[in-house]
Amino acid sequence: MGVLKTTVLLLTVLLGSGCAWLFRETEPGPGGRFADYPEEQRSAAALTQARCTRCHEFDRVFEAMSFAGDRADIEFLVEEMADRKGSGISQRDEKQIVDFLDYYRLREQAGPSKVR
Repeated sequence: MGVLKTTVLLLTVLLGSGCAWLFRETEPGPGGRFADYPEEQRSAAALTQARCTRCHEFDRVFEAMSFAGDRADIEFLVEEMADRKGSGISQRDEKQIVDFLDYYRLREQAGPSKVR
């Protein structure tokens, strides 16, 4: 099984489970986890939350990010979610969500002071 298929399988399993304990730390509002992110990224975090929580808890997005090896993995996952009926994710939203999640992934990998 290829790396991409393995990633998709793991993401599917994660998206099927729920862990509300992380939600507190991922709120995009003032004082939330993204308070020190640039304004553009905070806006994209709010958009991501608005679109993704139509179908599942916001924390699932970040659980899935722990398995995203690169931007292509994020693009694949967001496209899969956007293609689902009723997702409400437009192509413009898709790009902003991918940009935010990739920024988040890079920042988590490098540490907060390394990515701006």
